[in-house]
Amino acid sequence: MRPFQRHKGLIALTTAAVAASALFASLAQPKVFRATALVRVPSSTQTAGEITSLRSARLRAAVADQAGITPKVSIEPASQPDEVRVIAKADTARGAADLANGYVAVHLAQIHDQQVAATAGPAGDLRARIADVQRQLDPMAAEIAAARPSAVGALAARRDTLQREVADLQAQLDRLTSAPGPELASAARPPSSASSPHPVRNTLIGLLAGFVLGVLVALFLDYRVSRRAAQADSDTAERQPPPPPLVPAAASAPPLVPAAASAPPFVPAAAASPPPPAPEPVAEPEPEPHPEPEPEPEPVAVAEHEEVPAVERSGPGVPVLGMIPAVPQWRGQERPLLRRDQPTSPAAEAYRSLAATLQHILPHRSLRSLVVTSPAAGDGRTTVVANLGIVLARAGRTVVVVDCDLRNPQLHTLYDLPNEAGFTSVLRGEAPLSRAVQAVPGEPRLQVLAAGPTPPAPGQLLSAQRTVEVLAALQAQADVVVIDTPTMAPTSDAAVVASIADVALVIAGAPSGQAGELARAVDILDTVDGLVVGVVLNAVADDDQDGRVAMLRRDMPRVSLA
Repeated sequence: MRPFQRHKGLIALTTAAVAASALFASLAQPKVFRATALVRVPSSTQTAGEITSLRSARLRAAVADQAGITPKVSIEPASQPDEVRVIAKADTARGAADLANGYVAVHLAQIHDQQVAATAGPAGDLRARIADVQRQLDPMAAEIAAARPSAVGALAARRDTLQREVADLQAQLDRLTSAPGPELASAARPPSSASSPHPVRNTLIGLLAGFVLGVLVALFLDYRVSRRAAQADSDTAERQPPPPPLVPAAASAPPLVPAAASAPPFVPAAAASPPPPAPEPVAEPEPEPHPEPEPEPEPVAVAEHEEVPAVERSGPGVPVLGMIPAVPQWRGQERPLLRRDQPTSPAAEAYRSLAATLQHILPHRSLRSLVVTSPAAGDGRTTVVANLGIVLARAGRTVVVVDCDLRNPQLHTLYDLPNEAGFTSVLRGEAPLSRAVQAVPGEPRLQVLAAGPTPPAPGQLLSAQRTVEVLAALQAQADVVVIDTPTMAPTSDAAVVASIADVALVIAGAPSGQAGELARAVDILDTVDGLVVGVVLNAVADDDQDGRVAMLRRDMPRVSLA
């Protein structure tokens, strides 16, 4: 207690100074207001994907272009499993609410535009069919009115059939154009008070911190005073002279002599010389201190050049990983698979080079799962998957090839395997994974998980947690899992699978009209956090290679040919 009593003034002054500093700093900070908007998704299984979309750099850039400022927005899961919170910060209450609502509005507009773009083709076909049937239906009323009684029944039946057909087509169009998507569940409202700073809370924290600091300073000063007093006592003791040496009593007393002999005897002059003085002790010379050898400086280890990671995420400059040459024989009756008796063919060399690049694409870990997609149909995506699995298996890796194109499965036909049980059978619990996986004849290290029977809702089936569990089980029993997915679209199955795989590979087919689709495919994969490791140009003819390269340089600034 003595240090506290001795330095209580200092402790009080330090506490007051720190508390006042915290109060002044809080009052000097600009006020920040927080507003929250809620977004609801159709199913709780889509919450993770919705959070990823709301955090995408593309959405933030679009909001920044419209608002003129960088949006300070954070995305968090809400208390309900099918809701997501969008929290915006601004210097005014109205500004925070407008930013949160505007951020959600831009996001919903992007989702709507993506859905419209994805369904534009099928919707146009349905509208054309509705118009054609309606043209047949319009004159039916006049024909029935002018027909003979015997023909009225047949015409009425024909009219009813056309009306039912129009109703069915209209229902299909409504289902296609009104697909459920995210919606604004609760708009953000201006907050009644600022979320920061907190002058009262900061002042209380300053009081506590100042008191602790004052106590520490008091203890330190008391320690310094005690140490100086001890040092002064030690110096005083060293300056005092040493006490005289102790002499024995027998040596200090004079010798006893008789009275008659008390006079000193006669001593000759020569013998009366004083005794020789005792020799003074010779001080031994102190040895000169030898300077200690200075320690040699330790060699500084020169850090080796660290390998720069080859891939962090897709970002600007997606590389071209390879060019697969066109094989004229594959366009005929021959199956488009690499033959063992042609190991040095151009196609085999190209696939081996691509496989070697993919095995070293991740710098810190091995490649375990690869999603292969393409911008449009006919790019040869399934052929690349089948041959990539063969090359990896022949290189000594245990490979499982999975067909996730549940709407149009083709992988099993290339390997000449049945499709009675497959991926959908495992997801729906109709067959165990061990029975659904099939061995490829002639390839001992290669297995195939066919698509299986087509389910009524493939996208919903792939979005379930069971898909992640099945792919994880396949990665546990194989070195590499290669996944064939359908063409890339904003709401396609490929986007769902790409979000849970290690990397994604985009296959580009014919060069005509390919640049726009290729750019959209890469952007969609970025939106769902699919790591695009590169693009592969497929079916490249000798006279077409320069044209393909020129097209990429001109129309695809995100594709790097370096």
